[in-house]
Amino acid sequence: MIYDVLYILCAGILLLSFLILMFKYIRLRREIRELEHKMEYLITDSSIHYLYTKEGRDTETLTYQINQLLNRYQNEKIALSREQTARKQLISNISHDLKTPLAGIIGYLEAIENNLVKGEEQSEYLGIALHKSYDLKQRISELFELVRIDADEIQFQIEKVEIGELLRLIAIEFSPRLEEESFEYDFNILEQPHYMKVDVKAFIRMIQNLVDNVLEHANCGKYLGISSNIVNDTIVIDIIDHGGGIAKKDSKYIFDRLYQADEARSNHGGLGLAITYELVNRMGGSISLYENTKEKTVFRLIFPKVL
Repeated sequence: MIYDVLYILCAGILLLSFLILMFKYIRLRREIRELEHKMEYLITDSSIHYLYTKEGRDTETLTYQINQLLNRYQNEKIALSREQTARKQLISNISHDLKTPLAGIIGYLEAIENNLVKGEEQSEYLGIALHKSYDLKQRISELFELVRIDADEIQFQIEKVEIGELLRLIAIEFSPRLEEESFEYDFNILEQPHYMKVDVKAFIRMIQNLVDNVLEHANCGKYLGISSNIVNDTIVIDIIDHGGGIAKKDSKYIFDRLYQADEARSNHGGLGLAITYELVNRMGGSISLYENTKEKTVFRLIFPKVL
């Protein structure tokens, strides 16, 4: 009698367990089918719709993970769209920058070829055409340099350098040009030896770009200053000019390769600051427009100091 009761009890437990498992299995299949239908809709629809499920369901974790993937896909899709827009804008800007000097060169040369100018005026036209040719060459060089940086084709030779000595060598190199442009200059460079790790060629290129930026766009102030200091465990280098500052509407975008101020458009907008920004960051440093007033503009470079 006892065995019969136990047998019936065991059979009942097994039957109940089977029914519970079948119920869970059927519900799980239904939830998975619902997810499949939603995923099919998402695949065919260009917009993003997140999945929802009731709390406590067996597919709650799966739904959450799918939503995480959808969120990542959405972010990548937005980033790709912005990149494509940026590239189109960059091509448009570059096209404008190359066409402007090229059209000028053609215009002056056609005037000479058609004998519209003679004598001294002809020499003047040739000089202007030559200057515009150099300008065009510079813009093309900047474009290819930026493309090489983006493609990681530039191999940086990082080495330990003494910053004071390097800055003095750079200053000596461009001092004649400053004097030719009637610039007052002041170099306040560290006397004590301090070291940082950079690619020397890339560092020189950065400083040259910043000095060129002053000569091109802050010429009215006729002043260039370079200073270096130690702040905590960093080496701080400031490039200073008195050229009247940068318009507020432009100051946020000066390192953006896609943005060039209207004033810059009229006089070699170029990609120098964008190149400088990329080089600084790839060597572990940072650059910012530290101060921007009508009296003084300061570009600040910061690099870690090494022993």
